[in-house]
Amino acid sequence: MEIWFDFDAGFINWAVKSNAGREVILNKYFVLKLVLLLGLMDLLSIVYLMVFYVTSIDLTFLININFFLLLFVLVLGALGADFRVLIRSKFNFLFLALFVISVIKLYFSALESDDLSVYFIFTYFYTLAMVLAALLFVSRFHAEDYDEVFRLFYRFAKLYLIIAVILILCYSFLYFTGSIYYFGLGTNIHYAVPFFVRNGYGLFIVLLSVVALSGKRAVMVNFLVQYGAFYFDRYRRHKIILISLVSSLAVVAYFLITETNLLYRFQAVFAVDWQDETSLVAAFGGRFEELVGIVNYFEMHPLNFFFGAPPGDFYMYVASTGLYDYNDPKNFSHVGPFAFLFRYGLVFTALFYLYGLYLLFKYFDPKFPFYLVFVGILSSSFFGANLFSDPMAWVFIGFFLKYRHVSLNLKKSLR
Repeated sequence: MEIWFDFDAGFINWAVKSNAGREVILNKYFVLKLVLLLGLMDLLSIVYLMVFYVTSIDLTFLININFFLLLFVLVLGALGADFRVLIRSKFNFLFLALFVISVIKLYFSALESDDLSVYFIFTYFYTLAMVLAALLFVSRFHAEDYDEVFRLFYRFAKLYLIIAVILILCYSFLYFTGSIYYFGLGTNIHYAVPFFVRNGYGLFIVLLSVVALSGKRAVMVNFLVQYGAFYFDRYRRHKIILISLVSSLAVVAYFLITETNLLYRFQAVFAVDWQDETSLVAAFGGRFEELVGIVNYFEMHPLNFFFGAPPGDFYMYVASTGLYDYNDPKNFSHVGPFAFLFRYGLVFTALFYLYGLYLLFKYFDPKFPFYLVFVGILSSSFFGANLFSDPMAWVFIGFFLKYRHVSLNLKKSLR
């Protein structure tokens, strides 16, 4: 039965006060539809950026509101879960233990220091809360739910991809007509692309062109990693075809770099001047300076290298763009391994990424969309902070872990 989202005052009153209403609110499919709806609303961030660049009206704070709504809905969905799964699953238990250790770290740090930031304490535990809430919610689904779960995610991916393509084209049009000065639009299309990699070379070429028009290096890398894994799996026994595909892509990349301005952000990496702060920011988007700040922090607090900084602690981010100088406190990084290292220490970071690599090789199946999304999430973690801010990343990770034994070869096509 389809559940329609009519959130008027009468519906809310009925949902809260009646048993039937509470059953609907806690229904796992109802919650999943809400999660996917809020996942689509992530695309509003593109609209907010376009509005900001064109009118200087800053609405980007609304992005965080969407994240908080997602967390709230996931907590709601987690209420119907068996909390013992946090102990039964090694992966879940790892984050439960991390949460407990973080509380202990906060207690002893608060006794010794008056410099802890309340805001950074909040963001620290926000990340852990969204991980646990997502994993608990996904634990409510079982093997017999797979077909319906896949159907809902397929529809989500289709809508996400269509809307993202339209908005990227609008953004690039505004850039090339001079209405927007910054060329670089980040999206999470790595959540959607894996559901359509089997749709042929035509779609690949179209999406590759659109991604190039976005001007964002991380989006391009994630896109190529996902499609690369898929085509490697398809043609690994046909080396001539595989070599032809790679060669063709290399020729196209060379043409775009040398004859157009679409990939100029990649050129900044190759032309970086390691003695020039402005050049470093242009080449790495401020990430190099984040690493320097984290290294400096660990030099002052060597024990925290193994167990992570306490909640509320921070490092100093110092960078210069040529127009603006930054000297700001931070408690995360856009380079995932260093962000995990700063917050949670070497032990947890090593366990997390080693387990991620284990899953990539153990359950290698690029035909399985949830696997390929997991590939994209791990890849994107080296360029962005989604694992620390976006609950959707952990929803996808949860469903990959839940259904990692499933092969799409045995499932009917829902197209």
